Amino acid sequence: SLVGGETISVDQLVEAAQLAQAQASSTGCRSNLLRPGLIVTLHNLNRFNAARDYESWAKAEENAQRFIATMARCLPSDGNVWLRDALVSRSIAENPDELRRKLTMSIGLMPYEGQQLTARLALWKRLSAFTLSQCEDLARADIRAVLLYGTDKMKKELMQAGSAEFANMVADEQ
Repeated sequence: SLVGGETISVDQLVEAAQLAQAQASSTGCRSNLLRPGLIVTLHNLNRFNAARDYESWAKAEENAQRFIATMARCLPSDGNVWLRDALVSRSIAENPDELRRKLTMSIGLMPYEGQQLTARLALWKRLSAFTLSQCEDLARADIRAVLLYGTDKMKKELMQAGSAEFANMVADEQ
């Protein structure tokens, strides 16, 4: 199920991902096509595991990067695009400077939006100690945002397991 509870087959997902790529490159900057295309492209990427099928994963990863680059060019003020870009980039390699730049954009554009905060918190919990230290001010801003404005569910997720470094940041901010 992608959005709205409708289940689609793997073949339909692959076809939709290919269509999204084609539309993004041929129709230009149409947000009504790009946003659903991003969902399909990321779901297609999530089907693959680099350890089991590297070639398919690498192709899906390349397609996702290309699609997100188009979105970032077309919708530079959409914080979700920058967050998804950071997540896809991290799945290839954890580059602290690149992640910092993309997450700075995401936070600057959508500092308190619930889904973005939740997704960024999940990312903060998975980063290496070094990368987290390079992005500490950003992570702390998200922690404070959840503590001040988050729902009870978000606050509970904040307290759940993450790295020791992240847990220390949460403890410091309380």
